[in-house]
Amino acid sequence: MTTDPLMTALEPIIKSSIDTALEKADFENLVKTEIAKAMGDIPQKTLTIIDTKGVTKEMKMVHKQFEMLLKLVSTKRPILMKGEAGV
Repeated sequence: MTTDPLMTALEPIIKSSIDTALEKADFENLVKTEIAKAMGDIPQKTLTIIDTKGVTKEMKMVHKQFEMLLKLVSTKRPILMKGEAGV
């Protein structure tokens, strides 16, 4: 919190102006559009998986090492995965 009287007087006006601009800008759609544009520039890899029952599933946008992980898992040997919680 500032003790500057001018800033104290301007703060609610500035906040209101920013809030109004964000509401008018349809911020959520702007973000979705930018994400879609950025994702279009990333090379996509499609991985086709056939499970033990013969069911085929195509997976798009998988991690670059996902195929290797599937191969390792299929060996039924213990695998150590290192990273942040939830990875």
